[in-house]
Amino acid sequence: MCLRSGSRVTRAVVPITTVPHKAPALPEGPWLFAPGEPPRPPRAPSGPPRAVLFDRDGTLVEDVPYNGDPALVRLMPYAREALAAVRAHGAAAGVVSNQSGVARGLLTRGQVEAVRRRVEELLGPFGVWAVCPHGPGDGCG
Repeated sequence: MCLRSGSRVTRAVVPITTVPHKAPALPEGPWLFAPGEPPRPPRAPSGPPRAVLFDRDGTLVEDVPYNGDPALVRLMPYAREALAAVRAHGAAAGVVSNQSGVARGLLTRGQVEAVRRRVEELLGPFGVWAVCPHGPGDGCG
C-alpha cells in the first residue's frame, strides 16, 4: 500500500496476500500522525536488530528483469552467508521486492510465487515476503 504525503511517497510493507492490484485512491495530504508531538530523536541501537529485510533482486538473487522463471534464479555471491549470519544472531529475515512486471502484464502472481518458492528452496524460509506489484503510474515511486 502506498500513501501520498504532499510531494513525498511513503511506503507501507504488507504481505503479498493482502496487496490489491491497484492501490486505492487516497486524498492528498498532509498526512499527520500524532499532531503536536515534537519529532523524537533517533535512538542508538540497544542490541542486534530483531529483523532484517532483504531486497530480492540484486541482493539475494541476481537481477533478471521481470523474472517469472524459477530456473533463472541464481544466488548473489555471499547471500547465503549473509543470511546465515542474520539468522545466527537470532534476527528474523524477510524479503521485500518491487515487481512492477505484474502491473505491466509481464508477470503473473503465480510466476512471482514460483520464483519465491525457488528462492526459499535455495535459502530457506523467510518470516515475511512483501511484494509491491504496482507499476510506474500507480504512485508508489
